[in-house]
Amino acid sequence: MTAQLRDTLEHAGNTMGMTSLPLSSYWVMNNTGDTGSPRDARRFADMGTFCWRRYTAQWRIEQEHLYLVKINATYKDGTPAALEDFFPGYPERVFAHWFSGELRCPRGELLEYVHAGFASRYAETLVFTVERGVVKGQRCIDNRIQGANT
Repeated sequence: MTAQLRDTLEHAGNTMGMTSLPLSSYWVMNNTGDTGSPRDARRFADMGTFCWRRYTAQWRIEQEHLYLVKINATYKDGTPAALEDFFPGYPERVFAHWFSGELRCPRGELLEYVHAGFASRYAETLVFTVERGVVKGQRCIDNRIQGANT
């Protein structure tokens, strides 16, 4: 598998790439797809092998709450996808109440490039722990230290 495009996360004035896909759990939870994409993702235009899911998403942490602020995808007819296509009544942002887990944001120097998914290794990984859309904590993993993969 080719290295994949990341979703992005805005936090404390910084925008970072994420190797987590919180929208995937929404698609699975709502029976809209079992592969981390909505069933109608086939209607999305192909983005290339660097984005098998055919979309990326933009996220924001505000007051310790995780919000989905944009879905970046284009339908095959050329129209851009919008949040309201999947979350009627929410044109600007959606509270990610469905997501519990970790948001992993690699940062710093690239230590090892891996041409597969999100497997490349960077100097650090900023990890946010989220429960039902609420950020419960964060930690930074120094990947330059042997055995620091948790």
